[in-house]
Amino acid sequence: MVLSYTLVALLFVSATTIYTLDKDKYIFNILHNKRNKLFTSFFLLYTHLGSIWFITLLNTILFFSLLYKGYIAWAFFIPGITGICSISNTTLKHIFKRKRPDVKALTIEKSYSFPSGHSMGSSTFYTLIAFFISTLYQVHYIYIIAAIFVALIAYSRVYLGVHYPVDVLTGLGLGLLIAIIGIHFFPLFDLLETYILSFI
Repeated sequence: MVLSYTLVALLFVSATTIYTLDKDKYIFNILHNKRNKLFTSFFLLYTHLGSIWFITLLNTILFFSLLYKGYIAWAFFIPGITGICSISNTTLKHIFKRKRPDVKALTIEKSYSFPSGHSMGSSTFYTLIAFFISTLYQVHYIYIIAAIFVALIAYSRVYLGVHYPVDVLTGLGLGLLIAIIGIHFFPLFDLLETYILSFI
């Protein structure tokens, strides 16, 4: 858990440093201009793995699947914490109202830019999925796979021209922080499961 908080701190420090030194647009131009047809085709598809509609679909499938298998706590935990993340992201976007990069993006986005919803949502959701797999099946290296998976989603947002580096770094940090805090409250979902089962 200490490592997770350290990673959150590093993400926030990196975002703050880039913004303070006014290097956000500079780094964006470097990353955004590194394009080729193969990467473009890949990231146009891959970026959807962090979209609201895709994560909502997965959460819906997970909810009913986990309920069916008797994992009541998990069924409410993962969608619940992810939902909190989504609401937080929407709220922050409307507070900061940062405009999207002024370039010809490869995908259309109409909401505000900061923080990145794809980065924030995927950071929370896939961290919780990793926590689920690690807890039930003791597959601890799943966190490394999840981290790489989410990092590529975040990078895709800059590559496609819809977010600045600070947007995705902050989104990753906030998403991970929400997941970590949610994990601390998981015992409450266990109590909820016990309460529900007492009526069945």
